[in-house]
Amino acid sequence: MTATGKWTWSIGGWLFVNCLTGLAQATEPAFQQRARYLVRQTATQYRPPAPTIGDPEKYYWPYIMARFEHYGVQDSVGNYWIARFRDNSPFHFTLVGMARLLGQYPLAPAIARYKTGLLQRVFERTDSYNPWTGEGTENHIGMSRSSGYLVAQYALKQPGAFPDSPQRLNQMRDWIEKTARQLYRTGSAEWNSSTYEAYNILGWLNLYDFADDAHIRTVARAVLDYYAAELALHYSYGSIGGAEMRGSGVGQGLYSATHYLAWLWFGGNTPADIPVFVGNEYIQSLHAVTSSYRPPALAVELAHKQHRVPAEYRGSKPSYGLEVGSFAKEMFYTCPHFTLGTSLDQYGGWTGSTYQIVNWKLVIRPDPDALPGEVSGNGRFYENWTGKTRDPFTQWVQHQQVLVQMTRVPLNADSLWADVSSRVNQWATDWARDFQQRFPTDTGKANVVRLGDQPIRQSESYLTLPASAHIEQTASGCFVQIDSVYLAVYNLSRTGPITQKTLPKNRVALISQAPAGAMCGFVMEVADATEFPKLAAFQQAMRGKEPSLQGSQVRYRTHTGDLLEATYTINGSSIEATVDWGYGVTQPQARLTYPAFHQPNWSTGPGFGRMPVWSVNGRPVRTDVDWPVYEGPGLRVADQVLTLTLNRRAYRVDYRKKEPVFEMNQQTP
Repeated sequence: MTATGKWTWSIGGWLFVNCLTGLAQATEPAFQQRARYLVRQTATQYRPPAPTIGDPEKYYWPYIMARFEHYGVQDSVGNYWIARFRDNSPFHFTLVGMARLLGQYPLAPAIARYKTGLLQRVFERTDSYNPWTGEGTENHIGMSRSSGYLVAQYALKQPGAFPDSPQRLNQMRDWIEKTARQLYRTGSAEWNSSTYEAYNILGWLNLYDFADDAHIRTVARAVLDYYAAELALHYSYGSIGGAEMRGSGVGQGLYSATHYLAWLWFGGNTPADIPVFVGNEYIQSLHAVTSSYRPPALAVELAHKQHRVPAEYRGSKPSYGLEVGSFAKEMFYTCPHFTLGTSLDQYGGWTGSTYQIVNWKLVIRPDPDALPGEVSGNGRFYENWTGKTRDPFTQWVQHQQVLVQMTRVPLNADSLWADVSSRVNQWATDWARDFQQRFPTDTGKANVVRLGDQPIRQSESYLTLPASAHIEQTASGCFVQIDSVYLAVYNLSRTGPITQKTLPKNRVALISQAPAGAMCGFVMEVADATEFPKLAAFQQAMRGKEPSLQGSQVRYRTHTGDLLEATYTINGSSIEATVDWGYGVTQPQARLTYPAFHQPNWSTGPGFGRMPVWSVNGRPVRTDVDWPVYEGPGLRVADQVLTLTLNRRAYRVDYRKKEPVFEMNQQTP
C-alpha cells in the first residue's frame, strides 16, 4: 500500500501474504481459536467409523492430522493407522488426505517408512479411479487431479521407481491451469454446494501448501480466493444461503463439510461461536486448519455481511459439462435478517444428475444460540419435501425480496416422461459402451446414467417451513412469522386454498394444488419483522397486494412498489447435467468436458420449456445474454477478474493472463 492509495502489486501467492494489511491480521487470532478447538475436538473426541468400510482413509486421514497437531508426529495412534492402511488402493476422497499427510508430516515415522509404498499404490491404479484420468463428479476430479500432481511431484525424487512421474506432472499441470482459468471465466459446475464445495476446495489447499512450482501455488491461491469469495457471499448466519448445484435441501441440519469450513474461515455470528460437532464431516476442515492459506480479509467481512444492506447480487454459472457458459442465472438478496437466493436454468430435471439441485432458499437470522430458519419449495413431480431436485414443470422468478414459484403439470406429462425415458435408456447404453473402451478392466462398474426418482406426477407446488413457523391462513394465502421475518404467501391456484402438511424433522409444508394443465404455486414476499410493530401491521400493509393470474402470466405489485410480471414458459428445450455421464470418448481424459464428452439430443416443444420470462416495471430481465459470474455490492467476478471492495478498500485477482496478479488497495481519506 502507498500513501497515495495506488495499487500495490504482487506476483505469486507467497509474496502477496506480505502485502496484507492489519485487516487480515486482526482475524487470525479468532481463526486460531477456532482451529485449536477443532483440533482438540477431532483428536480427543472424534471416533472414526469401522476401518472395514470402502473408504476408511476419508475419515482416518483428517483424524490423523488432528492427532499429529495435538500430540505431535510421534503419536502412536496416528502412525498405527497409516501403517494399517498402507496397502489400500487410494482414490479421490482418500487421495486428497494422503497428499496432505505426505506433504505436511514427512517426519512422522510411518510416513517416512511407508512413503514409497503409498506412492506405488497410486501409480498402480489404471482403472477409472486413478488420479490422472479417473472419472467422477467435479469434486472427485478436483481431489484426484490435485493429488495426482503432488504424488507425481513427490515421486520425482525416485525416478527409477516412478519413471512416469514427469509425464504425469506435466499432464496435471495442464489440468490445473485450464481448470483455474475456466473458473474465472464461467464459475464452477458444482457452485455453492453445501455438500461438496469443501471437497472442491481441499485439493487446491494442498497445491497452495505443497507445490514446488511457484506458478502452481499462485494459481491455487487464485482459485482459493474465488471459492472463499463465493462461500463468503452465501454464508448466512451459519447456513449456506441461496440456490445450490448439488445440496441436501433445507431442514437437513448444518453439519456438512462446507458448513464447518465456512465456520472455520469466517466464524459464526460472533468470532468465538462454536458449533455443535455432529457426524463425520467436520473433520475435513483439518485440511484448512493445517494450511497456510487464509481467505482475503474483505471476503471475511463479506461473510459477516458488513456491506450496505439490502444488497442485490446477480451471477451465472456454466452447465455441468461446460456445454453452455452463462447457463444458470442466479439472484441473491441480503438484508439484516435474511438472505434469499434463486437459480434459473434450462436443466430438464428428468435424470438423477439434477436430483441435488436446490433451486432456491430463504435463510433467516436466528435468535442467539439458535439455528437459522430455512425455507424452500418445489413442485411435486417427484416425492421430495426438502426443496431439492429440479422439478420438470416448476419455474421460478426472484426480484429482490419477492419469489414467484409457478408449477404447471401438462396434460401430456406421461407421454413426455416416456419420450425422455427412451432417450435416457439409450444414453445409459452409449455411456457403458464408451466407458468400457476407456477402462476395459472396470467390468464391475455400475451404470451411472439413470432417470430421476420414480415420479408421482402430482399437480402440486409446496413451500417447506420450520415447524416453529406461526401461520395465519387467509382467503388468498397466508401470513407467516419465522423468527425475525414475516412472509406474505399468496396462492396461485384458482381451484382451492392452501393446505398444510406436517413433515418429518420438524418441518411443515404449505401446498398449492391445481388440475393438470392449470397453474398452482405461490408468490412469497419476505419482510424484516423489525419494520413493523407486529404481524397484524404487516398484514395491513399488504392488504390489496394479491397477485393476478392471466393465463401463464403472474402480475404482482411488491411492497416497495415495483411491478413484477412473470410468465411461465411452456415451449422450449432443455439439457441434463452431464456430470460424469458423457459419452463419445473412447480414450481416458484428464478433463471430462464438452465437446469431447456429450449427452443425447432432447425433444423440444410444449412441455419442455424451462426458463421463465419476466420484467420489472415493464423492463424485461434478459436471461438470453451472458451475465457476470458474480456482480453486486462488494463483489464482482467478470472478465477473469475478481474484485472485493468495502469502505474504500479493494482486493483484486486479475487472471486475464497466464499468471494471476493479486492487487491490494487501501485509499487514504
